[in-house]
This record gives sequence, structure tokens and C-alpha cells, in this order.
Amino acid sequence: MKRQLFFLLLAASLLCACKQVAPNSPDDPQDTTQVTPPDTTQLGTMRQPVPMSFNSAEEQLLYRTGEFTFNLTGLICQNPDKDNIIISPLSASLMLGMLMNGADGETLAQMQQALGFEGLQQSEINDWYKQLIETLPTLDTVSIVKIANAIWVQNDFPVLPEFVDVNRSFFNATAENVNMKDPATADRINQWAANNTNDLIKNVVNPRDIENCVMVLANALYFRSRWAAPFDPSFTHRSDFDPLNGSRIKPETMEGELYAPYAVTPAGQLLELDYKSHRYCMDILLPDKDKDIRQVLADLTSSDWNSMIEQLNYNLVLVRMPKFKLKYDRALTNVLKAAGMPRALTPAAEFPYLSPVPTYLDWVKQACYLAVDEDGTEAAAVTIGGDYATSAEPEPIIEFFVNRPFFLVIREKQKGNILFTAMITNPEAE
Repeated sequence: MKRQLFFLLLAASLLCACKQVAPNSPDDPQDTTQVTPPDTTQLGTMRQPVPMSFNSAEEQLLYRTGEFTFNLTGLICQNPDKDNIIISPLSASLMLGMLMNGADGETLAQMQQALGFEGLQQSEINDWYKQLIETLPTLDTVSIVKIANAIWVQNDFPVLPEFVDVNRSFFNATAENVNMKDPATADRINQWAANNTNDLIKNVVNPRDIENCVMVLANALYFRSRWAAPFDPSFTHRSDFDPLNGSRIKPETMEGELYAPYAVTPAGQLLELDYKSHRYCMDILLPDKDKDIRQVLADLTSSDWNSMIEQLNYNLVLVRMPKFKLKYDRALTNVLKAAGMPRALTPAAEFPYLSPVPTYLDWVKQACYLAVDEDGTEAAAVTIGGDYATSAEPEPIIEFFVNRPFFLVIREKQKGNILFTAMITNPEAE
């Protein structure tokens, strides 16, 4: 059976009116909106790669948005609710980017500052998101990256047409009118989630979550790719791993020798594992044994990360890395408040460009799935071999044994856009 690598995330947010409809009000009018069919792009379809091009101002913007990535990651990992955590700051940013088109005043200022857009016009911000949405899925011919955005609006809620239009134009967001009190609406949202995550995330809301809401915004981000240098399953074995809490365990551990970018940094060992196209990669940060991974991530900044990436150089590395699979979901409401945008999440929020009715962001959550194991591809096998036989003498090999809590990042390599971050402290815990 061919093994594959999946990173899946769905972020959903709900907007609630300050004056909610009474529970015993009559049913809303029937929905007459035409539903746009979901994207049915087939996995594995060959596509022409499209390079990502940023001007100097956009290069600086990439750095600033990186601060949101590591701020959000540090806040979540510093106070983890589970052994293993995976989040997508990019997915959260995309959803909040849609919402920002309705904001003004202090609400808009806080959102722009937290997301790294302080001082920019909203049109510039929308252009930035549009480029990411259009380019990330087309960077190579083998990795599968899907980005989907959607808006559901309560039938009788007076959303401004301009808000829907701008999100349709720049975020490619579908929009439809629904009856939030009808349990079938939750089913519809959950089906959208399943359709856009290869059927792996199916339940993100229940009817009670949305029955008093006037709008639901959602972003789904899906990633799938194959290792450039796959691990041979015949070398997989049980090996020691010291989790953050509890006794030593022996998870299934992959092993392989490969040439890969590697560096020793103040935060620990850093290794880059390429996917088949070499346009996307996974970075694995393994803190030193005497360092608490939670504190390392709490202190890690975008500047630190960029400096660490610049230190990477190709080396011959013996890699031992545990296989793992996990599901993760978490409310992000308080985290986003701590990240610098509290006003949007209170009744004092200002969203005049969304609706004449006062609204605020009630809660935000993410649901994730992540599985990593050996991935067999013929092209990758060629990448691993060959070089070893041409050495005139044995070459020193670096040992990179992932036998304690570690941090990983999924990013595109050309510009460094980060799609996912994860902290793994127990590879046997789901």
C-alpha cells in the first residue's frame, strides 16, 4: 500500500449579532441561493509550475506576517492542551483576512497590527492574499495544495453586498444564504469541510454552534506530498523516545541516510526534508536535551527562524524519525485576543463594512489531521542513492535522531511562506 503524507486543517469562525433573534421566532425564508459546486480537482493531476514573485515591499510584508506565525505558535505551544499540536497560522490569517474587509476603527487597527499589515491599505492586503491563494497551489507539479474559503449568511441578515463581493474577488470565497436554525445547515457546512479536506475532516460544527449566528466564515487548507528521499519501510523499527511527560516509549521509527540541509543553531539541531518537487519542505527543529521545547517556541521569533534557515548547509545525515498520526482541534478565541486583536472578539467590535447591524467575532476554532510515515516514490529513490558510491573515501555522517520532543514547519521554499507548524511531544499519542 502506497504511503502518503497529509497535512489538513480547517479553520472556522462564527460571527454573532449583538442583538440575536429570539429562539422561538418563526422559520426564516427558504434559501434560494444557487450553490457553487465545490472544487473537484483530482489529486495527482499534473500541472505546470508557477513561480512565486514578490517585489521588495512584499518581501518585507512576508517577514512581518511571519511574526504572526511564530506569535500564534508560541502562544499555543506554551500552554498546550494535548501532547501534540498542529496549527496553520496561514489558515487563521486567511479567514481573518476575509473578515478584515468588514472592519474599521480600532478593530481594524488591531487586526492589521496582529497579522503584520500595519500601515497598509486594505486593497494592498487583499492583493497579498490573492497572490498566495492563486500561487501556493500551483508552485509544483506533484504536491497537492488546496485553499478554499466560504461564507454562509443567515437569510434575514442584511450583509452588505460589497463585503461579499470583495471576498469573492480576492479570496475566491463562495457565499450563500442559509437558515442557521435548520440542522441541515450544519450538515452543509460539515460537507463543505469534508469536500475540501479529502474527506478527512467531516465535523466542524453542530446545529447548536450556529443556531444564533448571522454569519459563518471558513477557510480550509489541505496539503499532500511525497518525500524527495523516501524512507525504506524495511528499516523502520521500534526506537526509544523520551516524551515531554511520562515514561520512555518505543514508537515506530523510520531510518535513512540522505544528503539534506542541516544546521546546529542556538535553539537546537535543524534539518530540512524536501518533498519530491523541492518546492515544499518540512523543517524539523530538535532542541537540545536540556531545553524545554515549550520555552524554545515561546522565545522563537520570525527573525530567529529566518536566521536559522540561512545557516542550513547540505550534509550527509543519518535520520531516525518517529512515525506519527494525530488529530487536533482547539478554540483559538483567547489565543487571538492574546495575539493582539481582542476588540474584534467583543461586542465593542466595529464591522461597519460587513453590515449595518452591529456584529462581532464570537469564536474561532481549528480542526486538524496530520500523518507522517514512509512514502515510496521512484524518483525520490534515485535522489537518495548514487552520491554515496562516488565518494573517494568515507564521508563523516551527522546523526539526527528525533528521540525527544520536536517542532516542525511545513513551508514553501522559494519565499518561505509557512503553511503549518506543529509540536510533537509524544508520537504515540493522537
